[in-house]
Amino acid sequence: MQNTDNFFTKEVHKRRLTWRFKVIILLVLILMIVLLRNSILYSLGSFLVYDTGDITRADIVILEEDVNSKEGLGYCLNLYTKGLCKEIWAVKIVDTSMIYTDEQYLQFINSVIDSGGYKVKIKYFIFDVEHPVTLNKSLQIQDSMKTHNYTSAILVTNAFHSKRSYKVYNKIFQPNGISIQSKVYYTKVRLEDWYKNSNGLRYVFPEYIKYIYYTFRGFI
Repeated sequence: MQNTDNFFTKEVHKRRLTWRFKVIILLVLILMIVLLRNSILYSLGSFLVYDTGDITRADIVILEEDVNSKEGLGYCLNLYTKGLCKEIWAVKIVDTSMIYTDEQYLQFINSVIDSGGYKVKIKYFIFDVEHPVTLNKSLQIQDSMKTHNYTSAILVTNAFHSKRSYKVYNKIFQPNGISIQSKVYYTKVRLEDWYKNSNGLRYVFPEYIKYIYYTFRGFI
């Protein structure tokens, strides 16, 4: 029987059908990415953000990452004035690139707080730790909490750092009976438009590398 040449002929046209199908799928994917690029980029940013929502009172507020952030510090001071914590613990790592020493810089922050009329219990922790930094910081904070018999904390950190940071702290704290909540602040960029300037790119893409590293190492 003669082999007919039509669209449904398996032997003759299977390869053409597969090729056409792949091209159509590729074009559809490109079109979807173009149309949904803002939603896709928003989702990439929001994946890194973790906020536990409503706050309950805790022993301490941990200000991590950007101690000099007016947004972060202001948020912590607001929690303290509302009676949602006993103390604020500001955590930073040694930074030899600064013009002033870490101690001088913290004195300046204290002067800013005092000039605002705040009467607040704030402690500073300056850690010179090896990598992985977030993990080692959380271990030292846990030791300090144990010496004070503290069993609860509110972690306040830069939004794009929050998910990884919370997971690290929670993994360390939970087996030791310490509860932790996560609250975030934004500085320089917002979640809605992080991909529109260099600051957002600087926050998000390196954080993804760290998140993947911490995941594969079992730190979170």
